Amino acid sequence: MKPIVFSFLVACLFLSCKKQNLSSTYKVSYSVSSDFVSEFKITQDGKEIFVETPFSGNKDTTIEIQAYPGTVLKLNAIADNASIGGSISVDGALKAATATSDIDGDGAARIEVAYTLPKQ
Repeated sequence: MKPIVFSFLVACLFLSCKKQNLSSTYKVSYSVSSDFVSEFKITQDGKEIFVETPFSGNKDTTIEIQAYPGTVLKLNAIADNASIGGSISVDGALKAATATSDIDGDGAARIEVAYTLPKQ
């Protein structure tokens, strides 16, 4: 009986000392701006969300997510146009943005924007 109680106490001590990485809720906005956008994909923890395409102009998609610090948020977009821009905002603050043009001459511009939620 003593070894069982001792093992239980050691396990409780170990678990109580372990640093907890609790998840939080974030309001994340993804934005893409271009003409003739043919792909708008959001990725979080391996889960892909495709936003309705095609569209021209600016499109914002805002979602609330439950995520852990260190989670990588990604935005991938393709436009059948000479240029495209995209951004990721978290809780109303711009965190990452990029813009590019069709550098390889194939008639499509591609972007990838990524942001890692900071560890607290």
